[in-house]
Parts: sequence; C-alpha cells; structure tokens
Amino acid sequence: MSSVWLLSWNPKNWKWDKYSEWCVGTKSGVRFIESWTCHSKKPAIGDEFYLIKLGEKPRGLIGHGYIARESYSAPHYNNERAQKGEKTNHIDTEFDRIFNYELEKFIDQEYLKSAFPDQNWSPQGSRIQIREKYVPLIKRLWDTFEKSDLTGLSARQ
Repeated sequence: MSSVWLLSWNPKNWKWDKYSEWCVGTKSGVRFIESWTCHSKKPAIGDEFYLIKLGEKPRGLIGHGYIARESYSAPHYNNERAQKGEKTNHIDTEFDRIFNYELEKFIDQEYLKSAFPDQNWSPQGSRIQIREKYVPLIKRLWDTFEKSDLTGLSARQ
C-alpha cells in the first residue's frame, strides 16, 4: 500500500501565483505539476497527498494529487533565503483537484480535528504521513465532498 501525505500551504509564507487559475483548471480535468517543499524524503512517486491550507482562517483541506517526483534539493522557496544559497527538500506534486478557499466550500480544519483526533492537522511543514487507519475515511470524505454540495459536514460554507 502506498503512503498518503499531508502537505501544507500558508499563503502568508508563499505566494502561489497560479493558484486561482489552477483551481479552475482542475475542475475541467487539467492536472498541474508544482515543486513543493517537503521536509520528509519518504514520499514516493505515485503516493497520494492532500493539501491543507494553514495560516489565517479559513483553514482546511483544499487540494489533492499524487507525488510526481521524489525528494530532491532545490533553492529555498523564500527568495531572500534562496539568494543566500539556502536549499530545502522538494518533491514534485501533480494536483488533480484544488478548491479555491476564497470562493468554494472545502473540508474545514476544525472538522478534521474532531473527526480524526489522532492526526496532526496543524503541521509546521509538509512532511506528515496521514495515519493509515484514517486513509480510507479521508478518501471517502474527499470523494464525497468533491462530487457533491455537502453543507452539514462542518465544512466551510
């Protein structure tokens, strides 16, 4: 069984220039590849990931996809740190769905914390493997949420 990872994004720390465009594109079946900082070197090609938006509210699961390239060293995402020669571990991610947290419903962090209490939903960086016991439930929740207009899940409305 392949692993499922929790990647994180805080818009305050990194401006995702193509975010809105990619949210629209994934709805029509377009997939997008993005280099993503990941402290763990364990994600393997084909592993799944979910993306959690952190920082200022709203917070929650907004993206899903697969690992397209295993860990490699690349310049830090922060330009100032990159100019000083700092590098971090990256993976390439292939997004198949991204919700626009400013316009769309998505799976709220508080709901995740109550439904899956043994999982860390506030990671300081992208490196956390989703607990195996939760994977089938999270996949079902994501699939159901993605394909319908659920309103009673404590999801952002």
